[in-house]
Amino acid sequence: MFWSRFRPINLRANQRAFDGDPDLPLLLSLEHYNDETKRATKATIFTERTIHHRQPIEAVSSPKEALLVSLNERGRVDLDHMAALLNKPTEEFLPDLKGMIFLNPQTNQWETDDHYLSGNVREKLVVRTLPR
Repeated sequence: MFWSRFRPINLRANQRAFDGDPDLPLLLSLEHYNDETKRATKATIFTERTIHHRQPIEAVSSPKEALLVSLNERGRVDLDHMAALLNKPTEEFLPDLKGMIFLNPQTNQWETDDHYLSGNVREKLVVRTLPR
């Protein structure tokens, strides 16, 4: 409807009509505009599938990447999943994550630094230093 009355959104006059509108870049992305030919075509969103199913990650090259994948896919530090992604035993890559993950002595679960170093850290320090 807009196009038939006013022509492409990407024309300067039409862009000026949307000055100050924070959604202008979104509107402009609906067309592919060629400045030389002064022609606009619909963006691919109108003719093709642009969102695809997420492909699971099966391998990574660093412990940090494995940690990020674990957090993204599992929502937690999962050393077994990370070991499978790296194709290495946990003992081999765990030292590379020093300072990024911590073993919570209260739960005996591995946690990211921001999670472990929040809350009552004094209590965690006391529990951590108690003899076992």
